[in-house]
Amino acid sequence: MKIIVSGASGFVGIETVKVLSEIGYNVFSLVRREPQNQNEYYFDPGKKEIDDEAFKNVSAVINLSGESIFGLWTKNKKERILSSRIETTRFISEKIINSKNEVVFISASAVGFYGYEVKSKINENESNGRGFLAEACKMWEEEAYRAEKKNRVVTARFGVVLGKNGGFLKKILPLTKLGFFGRIGKGETHFSWIALKEIPLIFDFIIRKKEIRGPINFTSPLETTNKEFSRALSTIMGKKEFFSLPYLPVKLFGGEMAREMVLSGLNVFPQKLIDNGYSFVFPKIENYLQVILKK
Repeated sequence: MKIIVSGASGFVGIETVKVLSEIGYNVFSLVRREPQNQNEYYFDPGKKEIDDEAFKNVSAVINLSGESIFGLWTKNKKERILSSRIETTRFISEKIINSKNEVVFISASAVGFYGYEVKSKINENESNGRGFLAEACKMWEEEAYRAEKKNRVVTARFGVVLGKNGGFLKKILPLTKLGFFGRIGKGETHFSWIALKEIPLIFDFIIRKKEIRGPINFTSPLETTNKEFSRALSTIMGKKEFFSLPYLPVKLFGGEMAREMVLSGLNVFPQKLIDNGYSFVFPKIENYLQVILKK
């Protein structure tokens, strides 16, 4: 089965290409430079250019393109977050629509779709929330669903992706080693996360399970609080959890990004994956951190 992946050089993309190739799929990467091997196709959504061979006989497309959402959300940063997602997804959707094959299109999104104000447990039926990230995710997903008329479309609403060599964990590990990372406030807010190693396995499950379509929460099924995450990380790193960050400074210095991502504490449950019989390999935060951080 032929699969093409956009955003293949990113944190999630690298793991996705590696694992799906090991499973046995014929995986090809969409790249914005000169292709360096037979498993790469050139594409440039801004110029609406792509290798004509890319979508021939393709069975699945996984779209992981997008500017990192970490950092202060300045006006320019917001524009890059939006354009990098919407422009690319629109271009890929158009190519899928014009493809002769029926395709399963898995396009990235985020739990930020639900906003930052919901305090109850959230499943995929929860409506779109408030905030910049919620609006960005809504627009992002709408572009993916343009391809839905003759294709199966899934939007992957990622929680915080945890992996040793990138994303959130890479940013906080240096602080943890120095003893300067801890829970925020009392640590009672929820922390909706997903193991990087779990993501390609879920992609494989979705591709094979033809009944699955629409939004899917990519989060651990076990409730985890900020305090539980902080304590597990500190223990594995051999550090005492004595540091606690007050809410106000985090909100003041982190701005809109901190309010929507760090302080929101969404409790997101992967209802559709559980209902369809997916069995998580890495549901427990302590066990997963032990696997990826212990030498």
